[in-house]
Amino acid sequence: MIQEGLDHISAYLTDLATRSGQPPQQIIDRFLKQHARLNPTNDWNRYSKYFTHYTDTPFTVRKKCYELFKKEYRDTWHEILIKFEESTQYTEAGKTVAQRQQLFNKSAKRFTQSLAALSKAHGIETAFVMAGSIVNQDASLGYAYTTPGAEDFFVERCHADTDAIIGHFKAHIYVRD
Repeated sequence: MIQEGLDHISAYLTDLATRSGQPPQQIIDRFLKQHARLNPTNDWNRYSKYFTHYTDTPFTVRKKCYELFKKEYRDTWHEILIKFEESTQYTEAGKTVAQRQQLFNKSAKRFTQSLAALSKAHGIETAFVMAGSIVNQDASLGYAYTTPGAEDFFVERCHADTDAIIGHFKAHIYVRD
């Protein structure tokens, strides 16, 4: 039931992005900014992670810096912290196989939605391949996508179907590791 609702939201978001000409992530960010109090997050905790990532300063100094940070970046401080938090998701080491799979699938879905909206709104076509780079752990992490205007690109230009392209890509990144 929840997945069905999320799929409906995703379809509506893609349609809204097409009609408005704005990227889906920009619409999501705007929605969250306007309705942030519906699902309050602890900005202090976000800031603490942000701050300690860059410096090793005592708590009392951190608290004062937090207030100055919000004052200095009055219009964008919240977005800065959210983007920082998102970026750390992609760099955290030590994730389990299931966590990596979940992150991979979530990322593939986000990229696909953004690129599909970009194609619909602006006629920008895309072909992309992504794969996990840990040889003995990421065997199932492979994904290829083309927008409608780039359909059959891999077969016609690379002479390989989607599975073969993913295989070639994995071989390429595994050799480099």
